Amino acid sequence: MWATIITLILVGIVLIILEIILIPGFIAGIIGALSVLAGIYLSYSEFDSTTGNIVAASSVALTLVAIILTFRMRTWDKIGLQDEMKWSVPGTEKLDINEGDVGETISALRPMGTVMINDKTFEAESTGDLIDENTKVKVLKILTNKVIVETLN
Repeated sequence: MWATIITLILVGIVLIILEIILIPGFIAGIIGALSVLAGIYLSYSEFDSTTGNIVAASSVALTLVAIILTFRMRTWDKIGLQDEMKWSVPGTEKLDINEGDVGETISALRPMGTVMINDKTFEAESTGDLIDENTKVKVLKILTNKVIVETLN
């Protein structure tokens, strides 16, 4: 009977730890808690109340120690993603264009497309008009991720 009680309690503690660290959704935690409680209940029903109290106190203490050790061993660091993303979207702040520069559309702007300004290609947006390909355009505004242009009159 001791083997059953110890097995129920240890399986329950393992399931609780897995719930905290790895498996979301409360199912493993609930099953683990029920397993620990079943082990404690069996110790009360099969043995005297003193033995039941010792098993209950030991189970609670062992569960708390297991949780504390799991966090102290930095288990999150071992199973979590550690890489940092070190890329960024190139902005227009480093570009060699200014408002008022003149360029030519490479593709049609409906309203987005590609333009060539100062021998460099950029993603551009028209002010609302549809602009055909190979049309002269003027830079109205420079944003971080695009250039606003209009047809050159």
